[in-house]
Amino acid sequence: HAYNLKNHVELTSGRLSQLDVDILNIEKEEAFTNLIDRIKRIVHSWYWYDKKLWDIHFYNKMSMRAISKETTISLSSIFNTLKNGKKKVKQQAEEQYKDYLDTKEES
Repeated sequence: HAYNLKNHVELTSGRLSQLDVDILNIEKEEAFTNLIDRIKRIVHSWYWYDKKLWDIHFYNKMSMRAISKETTISLSSIFNTLKNGKKKVKQQAEEQYKDYLDTKEES
């Protein structure tokens, strides 16, 4: 078949085609999904109490003070549990987080 210039994207233009943008968006969504899945797997492995506090705080969007008031668990206990959980997530999901950041930088 004959070469047709209109079927090709000029690579030196410095502009991204819509296809390139779509591919980057898909890669970003996949990286985000991988990160969230990794966090869910990490949290799932925790002791029930830690997992429950995490879910209430991050998924139900309840503040630490509100959790303390509703449950009579001390605010310091809730704070320490969530702080330790965040530390575990940061350590164990670091690779997936870096992958996600890399896709954000590309777009």
